Order: sequence, then structure tokens, then C-alpha cells
Amino acid sequence: MRTLLLSLLLLVATSMTAQKPNFAEITGTNVNIRKAPASNGTLLAYRESEASVLLKWTNAVGKTWSAYHLPKGEIVQVVAKSNGWTKIRFRDVFTISDDPSLNMAWGYVEGWMSDQFVKPIAPINLTWDNAGIYLRKDWMVPVVCNGEQRVWVVDCFDGDLMLSWGRIENGHLVECGNDINTCYAAYDERTDGIAIEQVGDNCINVNFGKQYVHSDGFLIDLKKLSESEASLIMGMIPDVKNNDLYFFSPALDDTERNIRTYTIKK
Repeated sequence: MRTLLLSLLLLVATSMTAQKPNFAEITGTNVNIRKAPASNGTLLAYRESEASVLLKWTNAVGKTWSAYHLPKGEIVQVVAKSNGWTKIRFRDVFTISDDPSLNMAWGYVEGWMSDQFVKPIAPINLTWDNAGIYLRKDWMVPVVCNGEQRVWVVDCFDGDLMLSWGRIENGHLVECGNDINTCYAAYDERTDGIAIEQVGDNCINVNFGKQYVHSDGFLIDLKKLSESEASLIMGMIPDVKNNDLYFFSPALDDTERNIRTYTIKK
């Protein structure tokens, strides 16, 4: 009986942790974000600075501070619901704030928005069969590494190309690596082929020669890597969950048909 009860508790705990997040799409323009779920709630406001955007809660908007708005079609995470209001969570990497009531961990911000300006939206159920349709063009086709399918996840910061890898789990892409600085890829005209350098415990540098250069510039063309080269690099990146990436269909008025994404930082 005790074993059965323990098994049931573990099953409940597993189902709770595996619960999928809820998302919404912004349907209006110039929609205010408020600190409390009320039309007179304090506004989220911003002010431009030299290096970033400053945020704070205030109703004193004018010359110095302006009301902060998300663009129509933006995907946000739903945190809570209350009497016609939705508490949203979104990421803005260029914002900073000393206000402890703003959730600024990893650039995320939380606030309330009227239900009339948001609507529920479900992410695309990503599978290995349809991954090529939804993954960005600069992400390589799936590679078999250590017996499982993996895909490159590419990011660029201050001109540095950073690589990590992902697997598909429960319809979304799970990015793996210790942190965003796990793997740098850099062109080196002195390198013939691929040269991998271990830097500390959590980072590797991948220097590549001209035969791997992308036609658009001096970034690496991942499609020019052989499967063995890709598996070698991926195998050196730790199998530690870093981000959950969810994919959404383009907005109806998006003429370029860009796939929208939302990232949940682990």
C-alpha cells in the first residue's frame, strides 16, 4: 500500500512538472501594461538611456517617461488570470530596473493586460518530420549524435557566433548547454579544417577554415560540416537543459511569414 501511494505521488508530481505553459498573442496596438489587474493600475513605463532601456512602474508618463507597449502579434507567456485581466510574462533583453516588483531575471518582465487585447494561442507541435519547416534557415538539419537526433541552435552576440544544440521534447525544442557561452565559432584563416579548443570547464572554441565559411560572410556554414564533425562538436557541449523554445505560426499581417518563437530560460 505504501509503495502504491508513493508511486501515485510520483505520478502526480511528474504530471505537474510536465505541465505545458500557456501563451497569448497581443491583438491590439499601444496596449498599456499595468502593475495590478485594474484599469487604474500603475503603468509600466520606460525611458531611453545610452546603453539600454530603463523600466519602472509609474503613472507620471510624459516627457521623461513613456508608457511601455508591446507590438501587435507579440507572443507572451500567461502567468495568471484575474477578473478580465491576464498577467503576462515577456522578455526584453535591453531593459534594466532597480524596482524589485519587476521580474527582471534573464530580462523577463511581468505585468497585467486587459483580456480584450490578448487571445490564447497554442504553439506548433514540433516533430522531427516538420522541424525543417519551422526551424530557422541558419539552423542545421538534424544530426544523429550519441544515438539521438539533435539540431544546432545558433545565436549571435556582439559579432560572436555561439552554438548549442537542441532536442525535440513534448512538441518543443529543448536547448542544451551549460550557459550561452558554451561554444564559440570563429573564422581563422590559419586553420585548415576544424580546430577545437577547450576553454575552462564550460566553454569550447571552434576555429574553422575558409572551406567552412558561409557565403554571406565570415560566419560558419553549419551545412558544410560533416556528420562526424557536427557530432564531435555537439558531443563536447554538456547535455544540460538551458532553454525551452516554443514555435508559433506567423502573425496574420506578417507578409514575410516569419515564424514566431518564445524562449523560457531554465
